[in-house]
This record gives sequence, C-alpha cells and structure tokens, in this order.
Amino acid sequence: MVQMGDPQAAERAIQNLNFARMFGQKLQLSQSKQTCLVETSRPRNLPDGSPSFIDFSASRNNRFTTPGLAAKNKIYPPFRTLQFWNCPPHCSDEDLRQMFAGCGCQLPEKIARFSNPKAAEKTIAGQVQWARDIDATEALVLANNCEVQAPGQKYPFAVRLSFAAKPIAMASGLPRAIVARLRRTLRALTKGAVPAVVADAMSSSYQFSGVLLWFQHRSGSRQ
Repeated sequence: MVQMGDPQAAERAIQNLNFARMFGQKLQLSQSKQTCLVETSRPRNLPDGSPSFIDFSASRNNRFTTPGLAAKNKIYPPFRTLQFWNCPPHCSDEDLRQMFAGCGCQLPEKIARFSNPKAAEKTIAGQVQWARDIDATEALVLANNCEVQAPGQKYPFAVRLSFAAKPIAMASGLPRAIVARLRRTLRALTKGAVPAVVADAMSSSYQFSGVLLWFQHRSGSRQ
C-alpha cells in the first residue's frame, strides 16, 4: 500500500499510473479501505532486501513537500518523453546517455535542451525521448534523482525526471537573428517585394531552400 498526502493525490495517482507497463508487468492501483498506514519502528525486510515500510514525507527528493511546490509541478501520465532538470552545467548529450546506461535504462532516441543561457550557467534542463512509453517509464523509475558528480563541485547534482505532455518538437529552424537579417536583406534587394509566405518560410530550415529558389528565380527574371 501507498499513502499519499491527500485523497486528491491518491486519485491522481490512480488516474495516471493505473495499468502502466514496466519491467514486464502491468501496474494496477485502486482505493484502499484502510485510511492510513501505521508506522512501524521495526519494519521487516522483503525478499529483495528492502524494508517493508518507508516514510518519504521528509525526503529531499520529494517534489510535493508544500502546496506551492505541488502547484508548480504538472502531472502527466506515462509517455515516451521525459523532462529533465538540475543537470550539471556543461553536461553533454553523451554524458546524459551514459547516465541512463549506467542506471540500466534503454538509451534515449532524442535529446533536446531548453534554451536559457543564464540558467545553463548553473544547471541544464531539457527533454529526452524514447521509442516507447515503457522505455521512458522504466528510465524514470531507474534514473530519477540519479546523482551526477560535476568537476569542481563539492556535492553531486540529483538529476530530476518527470513525464512530459508532448514529444520533442522538430527543429524549429534558423535562429531568430539570422531570420531577421535575411528578411531585411531580401527586402532591400527586391525593394520590399518579398511575399509574406516566403518570409514565413524563412523561419523553417526545412523550407528555407524554397526561399533561395524564389530569390534566384526573381533575380533571373530581371536579367
């Protein structure tokens, strides 16, 4: 049995985790007739050596210690994409893969970092994605709060993981500064005759070749 902080939290756990698949098993959750768990001073050991009773209410890894913190944490059901944060600065994608491998997880297919230069000086956050929901679920179980030592740091970083709502987005295209400069250049060369659809296409690296072709055709028509 598991005791949550309030009845609403127990209901959310059932809604999001009931029938979740991991490690070849299907998790099943339901409401208990027992209203609370009675703490024991001498818990017995289970077959795997872990104690039969653990109180996590004072754990520093608990994300929901106060109502304010709980309100900031968005809860999603198991999904193939995980959010990660509190990762050491200058941690590479390969370092992240090695962290998951060291925890016994399947290697992720995609890694994306959130763009925040100021925050990146202290920690790194982003998303990791697997091919299947079950791989991400097992990775969260095995690697959440994994401690990673960073050079020059006295204490290790506990990397946090949680389920994301959506898959990692495709490449967002060219940097905004480059797009703005291209718009100004094309308008100057064509005396403002850049169609809006072409200007919009410049924000996508997949459609940028179309802009170059249009400009080449436009220039050729003047010769």
